[in-house]
Amino acid sequence: MIAFTLQLANLDELHEKHERFLQANEQLLDEANEAAGLAAEELVRRYPGFNPRTGKTQKATKHKIIRLGSGRLLQIQNDSKIAAILDGGSRPHVIRARKAKALRFVTRGGVVFRRSVNHPGTRPYKTFYRATFGAYAVLGQALERGMAKLATRF
Repeated sequence: MIAFTLQLANLDELHEKHERFLQANEQLLDEANEAAGLAAEELVRRYPGFNPRTGKTQKATKHKIIRLGSGRLLQIQNDSKIAAILDGGSRPHVIRARKAKALRFVTRGGVVFRRSVNHPGTRPYKTFYRATFGAYAVLGQALERGMAKLATRF
């Protein structure tokens, strides 16, 4: 018969180290989410994928970390009126004059007036879609580095 005895010398010390590990893990999650959110904002500002006129659409991109009972949610949002159109594109549609009798266009041949025109639609630039995947990559890298560092201390 083989006897096996396991002795834990100091359960209080082990519990204290475990609590410190959990606190450090919480801090790591907050820092990694913040870094991912800032990276998404930076990606939209530096690489919009479309030709910005004023830069307002890129500057309107913000991130928010929402704490849930099951963890955290990193939300990347843009409240600009045209953000959804730029990201998802638009279908062909008719543009009609609303405030005036006609629309005015300047072309090579001079000035043209029309009551309505057929817009061909726009292709999706997927700027915010790509920023989300960029944030995901940054989050994964930050968590991997941080957890490796935490594991050596525990």
